Amino acid sequence: MIKAERTPQKHDCMYRSFTYKNSFAEEMKSMWEKWKTKWGVESNTRMTWIFVIFAITGTSITFVRKPITIALFDKSTYGELSWWQLTLTIVMVYFIYQIFLFVIGSLLGEHKFVKWFVLKMNKRMFPFLRNIS
Repeated sequence: MIKAERTPQKHDCMYRSFTYKNSFAEEMKSMWEKWKTKWGVESNTRMTWIFVIFAITGTSITFVRKPITIALFDKSTYGELSWWQLTLTIVMVYFIYQIFLFVIGSLLGEHKFVKWFVLKMNKRMFPFLRNIS
């Protein structure tokens, strides 16, 4: 008995990985270039360094959030928190993240970029800060 070759269907994982792999890579490259232009970054090395700073900051926040919620609410996961505790935790994490981003970014040599980025992020969140340069 001879098995006939099956033509790949669009729902097949292998078909998708080969078909969309190039478009995904192209999309990522397009986003990378868009961010480089938007952020005023000239080199790919500096852009990579900025993403390393974001990664270190985000990882640091995950280690800090849990002890803070245990100290304040005696609960360790988001699922255990009531709505107001969760809201308070998110607000606290937002401000702590910005402090961490500013400190870590400054220590790693991107003070000017991080200062600009934190100000831009806060101006979007709080309209009354839009006059600060």
